[in-house]
Amino acid sequence: MKRYASVMNMKPGMKEEYKRRHDELWPEMHDLLTACGFKNYSIWNAGERLFQYFEIEDLARAVGILKTSEVKKRWDEYMKDIIDEAHAIDMEEMFYFNAD
Repeated sequence: MKRYASVMNMKPGMKEEYKRRHDELWPEMHDLLTACGFKNYSIWNAGERLFQYFEIEDLARAVGILKTSEVKKRWDEYMKDIIDEAHAIDMEEMFYFNAD
């Protein structure tokens, strides 16, 4: 299982709406993320920055599924008034500690 993280910017004043939409995640979006193999997916907020973290076995496979998914296209349309996609940044892992 590989770990991935990225940072996105939220448009000003959209924190509560972003939270509400994710609290009400569509069942079909839940099913899509599950089918893609996402594990331990979380999104954190700091100001207008969003930090997402997830684990997945095959990211290329998941990206292929997401690119052709009508559910993902609808979700992106639903979220475009909240997220500033132009400034999304994939992050490189610099340190990992696991006591197990």
